[in-house]
Amino acid sequence: MGIILRLLFWRSYFYYLTFLLLLIDAFNLSIGPFIYGGDIGGITAGFEVSQYLVQAIFLVILLLNRELIVQKLFPTFGVKTGHFLFQPLFFRRGKSG
Repeated sequence: MGIILRLLFWRSYFYYLTFLLLLIDAFNLSIGPFIYGGDIGGITAGFEVSQYLVQAIFLVILLLNRELIVQKLFPTFGVKTGHFLFQPLFFRRGKSG
């Protein structure tokens, strides 16, 4: 019984770790500057690029990571949800809409 509980713990641990790592940094650099400033100042100063360019790039990364979560992470861990935020934006290959 102890081994099963340990395996369930690690399975859920890696699910949440993957979920958070895919979303937090991209959110921090794309939407975060509008809310609390974020870490974007150092990036724009270091690379000498526009803040809005960096935000646009990380917004695209955020949307791609969201698709990875919905189409790969959820099925891998058996997560099923009907929430509109967790529906695929793009159809899977081989599936009809």
